[in-house]
Amino acid sequence: MKARITTIILLLGIVMTSSFGQNKNSMNIYFPTLGNCYLCKLRIEAAVNELQGIENVVWDDVTSVTDVTYDDEVMDAFQIMHAIAAVGHDTEWYPAPDSAYNTLIGTCCEYVRTYDYTNVEEGYLSMMGIWVNPLTVISTFETVSCKIFPTISNGLFSIEIANNLKNTRNNLAMFSMTGQKVFASAIKSDHRNSIDVAFLEKGSYILILSGNNRVIAQQKVIIN
Repeated sequence: MKARITTIILLLGIVMTSSFGQNKNSMNIYFPTLGNCYLCKLRIEAAVNELQGIENVVWDDVTSVTDVTYDDEVMDAFQIMHAIAAVGHDTEWYPAPDSAYNTLIGTCCEYVRTYDYTNVEEGYLSMMGIWVNPLTVISTFETVSCKIFPTISNGLFSIEIANNLKNTRNNLAMFSMTGQKVFASAIKSDHRNSIDVAFLEKGSYILILSGNNRVIAQQKVIIN
């Protein structure tokens, strides 16, 4: 009888573990993080592992990239990068405070700080080509719900939004390829909108349409 009860308890444990694993909302991000040696690796990974919801973190000393998988219901990219910066390592969005970087002097490789933060746009991960808003919501609606055209023009672009988004507050933002926001405008739902950004320099840009704090669509465009 005792053996049977033990078996039941073990089976319940397996089922519960499996259920929790299925309900977890895993998110994976990767971003540049400056460092140079094995001690840097230990410090960066330890800082991230102290946070809630972290499933896996690896800092690659060859590419200087941090790869993190986490539960996005309890953690976000902003907190992760802040935690790394707090222990002395510059990240794609946040530089380490000088006081934190100075603690590495004499105890670590003292990596060379090379990032230029003048054009950093908080929320854009250049390596991944995605935008993460402060709520960390980067999921999209159906791709057929919005059309941005043409993709190459002298600066005039049209945006069509389908009926299923008529109750959302939609906004259009335009980013340079370095992640700097160069244009923003409200967009009407269930209506053809147009924008004229001919005043911008010629080149490639990313148009991001969002509604209710969610990215609806994104499209690379070129101004010629």
